[in-house]
Amino acid sequence: MSAEGIAQMGTDQSTGLLINPSPEWRWGLGWDSVRQPALEAAGMLGWEKDGGTAFYTSEFFVVPQAQLALMVTGNSGYDARKLAESLVLSALQEDGTIASLPAKASTTAPPAGSGPSIANAAGIYGNSDSPLQVIATPDGGLQLSQWNATTRA
Repeated sequence: MSAEGIAQMGTDQSTGLLINPSPEWRWGLGWDSVRQPALEAAGMLGWEKDGGTAFYTSEFFVVPQAQLALMVTGNSGYDARKLAESLVLSALQEDGTIASLPAKASTTAPPAGSGPSIANAAGIYGNSDSPLQVIATPDGGLQLSQWNATTRA
């Protein structure tokens, strides 16, 4: 594969999207993200691809500048991403590519924010199946009605 092809694989393909449903992911060609968050926190560029089913899970990381790749796969029941992040970051620290591991993110929940009244969510919405009507109820809840071709709501 050419150097230009590899560079294109690692280029953020989500830039310029009119609607980006997952802005936290920076899709590359074949990659879920070309800016893996834990590696980025350590100052390293990392590509990530995950996958799995109900019975297995996997993570594939590539760190181009360090010429390092890691594939973790196995039965479900463990966090493959956390394991892959830990292994790659430890390897980068051990070989001197990074001086230290990035600080762990805070696990303390931020204070609850205030926002508009739930009644402001009332209206007609659409999805891939059918229109939905959202009605604010007197008890502060929401009632959802889905249109179908056989009955009227």
